[in-house]
Amino acid sequence: MSSSQRSGIVLLVLAAAGYACMPILTKWAFERDIEPLELLTWRFILAAPAIWFILLVHAARRGERLGDVPVLPMLLLGGLFALASLTAFYALQRLPASTYTVLLYTYPAVVALLLLFVGEALSRRGWLALALTLVGVALTVPNVVSALSRGDTVGLLMALGNGSQYALYIVVSSRVLRGRKALLTASALSITGSLLLLLILALFNGLRVPTSGDVWLIYLGIALISTVLTNICFYAGMQRVGAGQAAILSTLEPVIVLVLAFVILRETMLPIQLVGGALILASAVLLQLPEGKKA
Repeated sequence: MSSSQRSGIVLLVLAAAGYACMPILTKWAFERDIEPLELLTWRFILAAPAIWFILLVHAARRGERLGDVPVLPMLLLGGLFALASLTAFYALQRLPASTYTVLLYTYPAVVALLLLFVGEALSRRGWLALALTLVGVALTVPNVVSALSRGDTVGLLMALGNGSQYALYIVVSSRVLRGRKALLTASALSITGSLLLLLILALFNGLRVPTSGDVWLIYLGIALISTVLTNICFYAGMQRVGAGQAAILSTLEPVIVLVLAFVILRETMLPIQLVGGALILASAVLLQLPEGKKA
């Protein structure tokens, strides 16, 4: 393994850890009576200028152009990403961070189904991954009685819906960006698109300016650590090890969330839920393995 590959793995692990911090920080925000739309708007208000600043400085130092990326499609995709993020925050209001994160990782199976609908044949491995995901979701539901209550049902549907939205974002963006290498520029445009939509919503719903230092720290943590730095680490790591290995390493995120939720939030999962989560993660890894290799 070369030094470049080793550094790529480190960057991808850091990216997974950064993403894993978001559910924890979001839970802390809700404890301070911050609404999901308010939290999400400040996330992108702070993240958009930060990622553009880093991107422009990096391009200037290397004497590079920002890259040929379709601006309008990426801005529209950013709007879709904002809606997916809003669904995620509403789901986190109702579900434990650990349960939400495991359910989010149904998205690789949804991606496989979406590709099937647009004409790409689903392999035997894809059908197996889909079956593992469905069984895993069934086992991950906290319990039947709780799931029948309004709060858990809505949260469950939102978590699964968030996975579907994220899958749609991945499928559409992969087609828009096919053959292009300026992925960080595309990410900056997507974040800008998210910000524009949220600012429009803020015109109708209003937006409070935080007066508490700990609230500002939560906003900065979600914007800079769980959005900007994670994007940079992910794309830099992916360039070193390739998209396939990057996708597999990204499945470390829910594992880290489970550990953080247990240590920090004192959340627990039943053994049967852990089995369900393991099945969902196994399906995600299975879908990312290169053809011709066995797990």
